[in-house]
Amino acid sequence: MSAAFSQVYVQITHKPLPLQYSIPLIRKALQTNPVIAWLAVPLVIPAVEEILFRGLFYGAFEKRWGIKGAILGSALVFACVHLQFAGFFYLFCVGVILAWARWRCGSLGLPIAIHGLNNAVALLA
Repeated sequence: MSAAFSQVYVQITHKPLPLQYSIPLIRKALQTNPVIAWLAVPLVIPAVEEILFRGLFYGAFEKRWGIKGAILGSALVFACVHLQFAGFFYLFCVGVILAWARWRCGSLGLPIAIHGLNNAVALLA
């Protein structure tokens, strides 16, 4: 997903994709302690973020605004918290996909797996 969005962004804007603020931190973590980085980035971080965004926020939004509100609201908060102006639309779309997976499965398992896979691919890039 990341690679496809990056290509579309570069083709449309004719500018390089700005680095996400966390990428230099991830690169440093990979150099300092690759084992910890490989545990944290695709496993721990997705689990924590999904508990927060598709667990707490999704649940609160669903009670107030229903399924559509939960999907869009949790995706919006997810994108905003990542503080990525250039990547906002991409992060919002990822948030929608993860929230949709949460709704379809009724649990956090699939969103955590998708999020973890996305982060693992980013580590390999």
